Amino acid sequence: MHLIRLLLASALICALGAESKVLKVVSESWEGATNEDGTGVYFDVVRAVFESEGYTVEFKTMPYARAVSEVEAGKAHLWLGSYEDEVEGINFPKQEMDIDSVVAVHAKDKAFSGAADLAKASGVKVAWVRDYGLDGYIDVEMDFKEVNGHDQGLKMVAAGRIDYFLDAEVEAEPLIEELKLGDKVAMTHLIDLKLLPGFVKGPEGAALVEIWDRRMPQLHAEGVLKPIYDKYDYAVYPFK
Repeated sequence: MHLIRLLLASALICALGAESKVLKVVSESWEGATNEDGTGVYFDVVRAVFESEGYTVEFKTMPYARAVSEVEAGKAHLWLGSYEDEVEGINFPKQEMDIDSVVAVHAKDKAFSGAADLAKASGVKVAWVRDYGLDGYIDVEMDFKEVNGHDQGLKMVAAGRIDYFLDAEVEAEPLIEELKLGDKVAMTHLIDLKLLPGFVKGPEGAALVEIWDRRMPQLHAEGVLKPIYDKYDYAVYPFK
């Protein structure tokens, strides 16, 4: 039995590339943060943190829910853009890489005054992108559904099929313009949430978290991080 466990552990390590120190990173594609060509603030920050520790970093973009599943299954080391403690059993660091301004998108003629307006008792219908798990960060019982894409949620608000679509401002704002929905919907700030990498379960993920939380402030102090954020004219910098 002990030998079988050792063989299984060895197989997992090989599958994740730990022996060759290849770090497999998966993420939804967000313009300026995780571009499909491997550029972007998030990808450059991950490189800065882990290449300095001897890792070769490989990136792959995919829908958010799939990225989470890849890490949960041990097929990748980390996904990007997670909220704090979003998935049970996953290793999360303390140091954020970004702050997500979450907005409520609603009909243009509908007022929104805060989280209380989302309450199930009010009879309103709420949605967000699948696996974003926003119910864990908003202290209101909601009648919500998960949708497959940002554009789907926005179109549902515009068509009156739901009352509120909750999304990151950086996602919603350009899409509203692209879909020409500006005369039908508006967005109002709801909450700010830390954005973190979510690392694979177990000791390997815990070791990667230690590297992240150690190297991020070091790279800030060394003046390495700020130029990365400035390069992409990024609005948020996680250090003061």
